[in-house]
Amino acid sequence: MISALVTRLRAVHRDQRGMTLVELMVSVALMAVVATIFTSILLSIQQAVVRQQARSEINDQARLALEQLDREIRSGNVLYDPASEPNATCAGKDCEPNFSLRVYTQANAPTRQATYGGDGQQCVQWVIDGQQLFRRAWELGATSSFSGWRMIAEGIVNREPSVNVPAFSFPAADSKVLDISLMLNSRFAGPDPPRTVRMDTSIAIRNTGTGDPCSPIPSS
Repeated sequence: MISALVTRLRAVHRDQRGMTLVELMVSVALMAVVATIFTSILLSIQQAVVRQQARSEINDQARLALEQLDREIRSGNVLYDPASEPNATCAGKDCEPNFSLRVYTQANAPTRQATYGGDGQQCVQWVIDGQQLFRRAWELGATSSFSGWRMIAEGIVNREPSVNVPAFSFPAADSKVLDISLMLNSRFAGPDPPRTVRMDTSIAIRNTGTGDPCSPIPSS
């Protein structure tokens, strides 16, 4: 009986010895592998969320820009040919034909008339410089624009050499319709860039004016 008790105590003692150093090292190594995999998955998910947010933001900016262009062009009196816009018209921006646009418009004229007087009509100018779309506006004969250039949308990659898609163009000579194409990419120059998205629209001007009301062009 004493022998059986001693044997049982030895068994209990063996069960309480814990892990050996080798077992502990193996366990730590397995935990490190699992933690690394888990962290990589979390990082990948976070990067995907950030990319999707950036893509949604530039898409929303471009849609709002197209809506504003639609209002200004449809309510315009004179629509300048984008293919004939020289670099000198852009007042500090890197402007090239088919990447800038001028419109003499009466969009929101009652609001401006109440604020500034006159007939409320104004000249607006759009330009793609780098990967950003800018806008400014001025009254006829003004030497400076209302608020200078304002960035409307970014991630516009029309002017990238590998893309090179005209943003503003007339489909035919003396056309009353303007074709607009915006190429969007939130991380064009970064690693693993997402797919470039293209937004196209055609807008018809309602009125047909003559002359050159948006000259001279303000220097700021």
